[in-house]
Formats: sequence, C-alpha cells, structure tokens
Amino acid sequence: MNILVQPSDHSAAYSAMPLRLEDTAALTSTDFKYVTNILWEITEFTSITTTIVGSQIRSVLQCTTPHNLVVGDNVYLNDLNNTPANTGYYSVSAVLTANKVAIDVLLPFTMGSNPANVSKVIKYKMLPDLEGEAKLDISNSIKDFVTQNLVDDGERFAGPNTRFDYQIVVGSESRLIINFDDNQFVADNVGFLTSEYTVPSDVPMEVGDSIFVTQYYQQFDYDDNFFSNDNVGFTATTATHDFEVGTTIQVVGQETNPAYNGYTTVESVPNANSLVTNKPFGLPSPVEGGQIYGIPRPSYNGTATITDIITAATGVIIVTNKPFTTSTSPVPGFIRFSDNRLTEQFNLDRTVVKSAYNAHVNRPDYSRTFYEQYFIDPITCGAVIRNNFISTVLVHDQPTKPYRVEPSTKGFLLTHTLTGTSDLGMTFEYYDSSNALIGRIYQGDNALEDMYSPYGINQIGDNLGNYTENLGVFASYKDNIDHYSVFLSQRCGFNIEAVTNKLWFEVNEDCSDYEVYHLMWKDRYGSFISYPFIKVSRDFTEVERSTYYKTEGNWENDTFGYESYGRGETQYFGRSRDKVTLNSGWMRDYENLQIKDLLESTSVYLQTPEGDLVGCIVEQNALELKKNNNDMIYNYTFNVRISYNEVRF
Repeated sequence: MNILVQPSDHSAAYSAMPLRLEDTAALTSTDFKYVTNILWEITEFTSITTTIVGSQIRSVLQCTTPHNLVVGDNVYLNDLNNTPANTGYYSVSAVLTANKVAIDVLLPFTMGSNPANVSKVIKYKMLPDLEGEAKLDISNSIKDFVTQNLVDDGERFAGPNTRFDYQIVVGSESRLIINFDDNQFVADNVGFLTSEYTVPSDVPMEVGDSIFVTQYYQQFDYDDNFFSNDNVGFTATTATHDFEVGTTIQVVGQETNPAYNGYTTVESVPNANSLVTNKPFGLPSPVEGGQIYGIPRPSYNGTATITDIITAATGVIIVTNKPFTTSTSPVPGFIRFSDNRLTEQFNLDRTVVKSAYNAHVNRPDYSRTFYEQYFIDPITCGAVIRNNFISTVLVHDQPTKPYRVEPSTKGFLLTHTLTGTSDLGMTFEYYDSSNALIGRIYQGDNALEDMYSPYGINQIGDNLGNYTENLGVFASYKDNIDHYSVFLSQRCGFNIEAVTNKLWFEVNEDCSDYEVYHLMWKDRYGSFISYPFIKVSRDFTEVERSTYYKTEGNWENDTFGYESYGRGETQYFGRSRDKVTLNSGWMRDYENLQIKDLLESTSVYLQTPEGDLVGCIVEQNALELKKNNNDMIYNYTFNVRISYNEVRF
C-alpha cells in the first residue's frame, strides 16, 4: 500500500487535509476496504501484567511516561516489533495509575523485548473507488481538536488547543481468500499448493485455524452418449476427467433426450475418457456432444483444520486434517476462514508525526504547504530569518501601512514554535512621531510551544512586572508612542534578535469625542486581533416577553373586591439582549482585509470603553468592501448583538 498524497507536516485544520491511498489488492481482494487510523497521544509501554477488572482478566500496560487515557477510550495497540497478532483495537477497562492502564484483551498476552505503544485512535473504513484508490479529507475529524477559547490576560499564555499532533497509519480490511493451484499428498492427508506465498511465515493463517475449502468445478467435454447396463454414459475421444464413483455432476448439451441433462451421480468409471451415470438410457439419439461439470474430489471441500504449513518448490502447501484419496489433474480452488471473518492488515504504511493548527486558508491561497510559513522553525543565534510569520492575517513587514490601535486596545497574537529553541520571547519596539526608537520591552518563556502574546499598550503597561524593559522606561515614554512593532525574538547574549517578520501598529491619531469601542475577533490563523470604533455609537435593548391572564379580584376573605394594584395580565418571563451600533470612522483601503476577516469569524468580542470583553454576534450578513485610490475616505457601520441573554422570571 502507498500513501500517494498526505497532509503537510503543518496544516490548517479548517482547510482541506487530503489523504490518498493506493493498494494493488483493492480491485482483486474480496470485500476490500482501506483502513485509516489517526493516532494521537502515542504512549510507549515496555511490559504487560494482568489484573482482574469486574471479574474479568485484563492486560495491564506499563507505560514509560504518564498517559492521558480514561475508561472507555478506544485505543490502537501497536506490537508489530514483537508479536504482530497483538496489534489491534481495544478498549480501556481501568486506569490504575498515571503510568498503568488495563485494556480489554480477553486473554493475557505476552510481548517481546522491544517496546510497543498504545494510542487514542480515530478509525476510517473506505471502499476503493473505480480507480482502486481511497481519497479522504481528514480535516472533518481533526478540526474538532483545535479550538481555543479566549483568555483575557495581560501576560503571554499557552495555546495548547491551537495545535493537534497526530500520526496516520494505514492498512486494509478484506475477507481473506487464499487461492490454491492443486491438491497435494502430505503424510496421508491432503494439502493445498498455493503460489501466492513463497514462505510459510507470509501466509496470513496459522496452524490450528479452522478453514473452509472450496474447489472450483471442473469441465469434461464429451463427444457422445452410450448405453451401459440400462443407464446412459458419456464418452470423449481425447478429453479426460477425474470424477469418481458417487460424485454429483451436471450434464448439459443433450437435445434429442433432454432428460439426460441436469444433475446426476456417477455410477461407474470405465476409463479416464468416459463415465456412466445413474440416469436410465432412452431411445437411440444421433451423436451429440456437450459438457459435464463437477468436483472430482468433493470430500476435500468443507471445513478443515490446518495442521501444518510447509515450503514447496513453487510456493507453500497448507496441510489439513482431511484424508487424501487419489491424485487428480490440477484442481484449483480457494481457502477462507470457516467463520468468514474479516482480516485486517495493519501498518502497511505510515506518516511521521504531523501537526494541524487552528486555522483556515482561503481557497485562492490554498496549497497543501501554505500554513508552513506560520510555523516558526528552530533558529540558532545569528541565523537569517526565513520569512517566519506570526500566525495572523495581519500583513507582516509593512511599516508604511501600520494597523491602527488605541492605547486601550486588547489583542492576542499567536505563535507556533518547537520545543528546544531557547530564549524565545515576544519583543515590542516603540517609536515616537519622529520615528526615533524610544523603548523596547521583552517577555520570554522557553516552556511554551504555542503562545498567545498580548499586544495592546495598556495590556502590557498594566502587567509591566512580567516584562523586561530592554530600552527606556515604559512609564516615561508610554504617552509619546506614535507607532510600534511586534515580533517573536530570541535572546542571544546581550542582544535580542528577531526570528519572525514584524507586525506594525499605529496609535490612533483621531481625537474622538465619543466612547471608544473595539471589536476583537479570532482571525482565520488563530490570533485575536482588534479594531477600534471611535465614532458615535448607539445602544439598544431588545426585549421578549411572555404573559398570562390571572383571575382578578381579592378572594381572601368573606367579601370580594378589586384592588387598585391588582393585575389581570401578568408577565412571568422576560428576556433582553443588548445591541450596539458601531461606526468605524475613516478607514484605509488595506484595512479591508481585517473587515472581511471580521465578518467571517465565528468568535467575535465587543470591548467596552471600560475594557471588558463581551461575547457578541455581528448581525451583518453582507457588506460592500469599498475601495479607492485615496486612503481614509470611507467608513463602516456594524450592528452587533451581545451573545448572552438577561432572563427574569
């Protein structure tokens, strides 16, 4: 089996992750299916013991590292380096310790000296298409593993749910059919010669297996019928047969006496060129030839037990417990398991460990390797940057087209790295209106592979104790910041070197008389980016009520009366949702990229003037993205609905 197309080592999980398989057995095997296993949390184990779980004997795997398995997990056990028969699918019966787990092996099994592994598994079965291949987009399953909730934090924080590490192992499932070429005499028993295998160890059956043998029908071309002791016989000039007395046969080709046709039994065998049936002879007929079909040694058919598998000159012989009778011309047929089980072939091909990310690639940009530019390769000090990008739709290295922010803007940029690259951190370089560098701040954490870093000015200023001031005093120059850059960096001695391209931000120059709202959203590459809405905003409340009618009046004493404050129609349920209309102010052409991504995002937040982040829904289903040769000549209006409801009873 070959994996013709596979996902890239670094893939956007919300875009296509193609898998294409080819196996030459797909169009020749019975009930063939491709089997694809997506494995994750692969844990090595080195020994097996037994325990009792609910009165049942279970096998206990001793893992070399802590596992993350829970009771009921479906797991794939790979023991191909020891006893391949152990490899298969099991269920977790009990979790005994952080390094011990019991699985539902019906009988305890042993393993050799080589380590094996167990992993969580998603299993696909696919029929071959007309070309004998299987084609699958595995993103439908993988995307559910990469979804990251927002954390409103002023420090860098881990984003483990933005990446999913997995491996693909492919095999096949089919109804095992072993074709044999002839039967053979082996120590008084019958064996079946097959040229499909060259050595006994290749045969996917074992001594002791119960099998079902089927010989193919043989054809005897006769030339005429003849009279024999009141019965009809059939003879040939040159053709021979191997049918024996008592064999059931089928006769075809008789037209003058059609009663000779059909199923009958061999009564006698005068010679190899003729046979006599138990059908009575009728009137004489002209010379009429035809065919006789039957199985020469029917006793070889049916259920048998394999007693040995031995080497032959042209293959191997599968020896059974059925007695041998007499030799025949080569009679082919096939062998299958007597219980008609499906046979799985494991580990026919596999991939290296791959990673999928919380990202989507638009179709015009799509390529299988597109997302690799957002994965930051390990870099040593002094190395040349290889166009490594922070994982965001914001365009890198465009200092003349910075993205507008307010000092209060909240946003979180996502980076993906590998363990082992030392002293990585996010660096912020601040400039005044004359483009002079007035400050530099750095925060690093070697333990984080997938990291969110806040980039708002106040976000960092309010958590300054967690950052290193590499140049200047933040409190002194904070109000003089005109624009700044953000990039992932590496501390090399006393220097800080960039390992990604830079993102540029401009502190908004408009003097707004209105409260400033922001919309923050998760962009298609996983970062939470923000845009300020500085112009007039309007607040609305949408209310939904449910009422009922109650009997009016006062019935609590021996008189009846009405109260002035009594209620007839009564409200028993009320639900309200706040809505806000936001106006962007004048925007630039290149900021359309942000607006388009905002409309498509499924995770949008409203940042209030007080700095609180509130989940919301953008109500616009369509928006004309305006373009012009001049910057800042148009604006956008958004209606957003707060995602939570206020409910009163």
